[in-house]
Amino acid sequence: MSEPTGATVATLTTTGAAMAAPVFGIDPLLVIGAITGAGIFVLSHEEQSALKKLALFVGSVACGFLGARLAGDVASVMMPGAIKINDGVGAIIASSVSVRILQRIIRMIDSPVPLADILKGKRP
Repeated sequence: MSEPTGATVATLTTTGAAMAAPVFGIDPLLVIGAITGAGIFVLSHEEQSALKKLALFVGSVACGFLGARLAGDVASVMMPGAIKINDGVGAIIASSVSVRILQRIIRMIDSPVPLADILKGKRP
């Protein structure tokens, strides 16, 4: 169970970013989606240092902003019928998936297994 301070900081960060978004001309749903998606995995993994969590959070928010439309379009194609996925939901998808990809890349870099073995299917 996470401590109440972490939830409070996450809430204040998301609220502050959503309120500041119109000042910078950014869609507030995109901001909330990117921060929420980043927080989902970064706050749920306890075995990482605070610096690593911060780096994953910043990278994930950036990927959420950049990949929101693509993730929303891919999710729309996977849905039955003509359902259009909002960019905010796309940002949640993109940022949460990017955390997993970043963690996998970090594990691959730290692993002594050569790249050829990884490409053959051996897990690090």
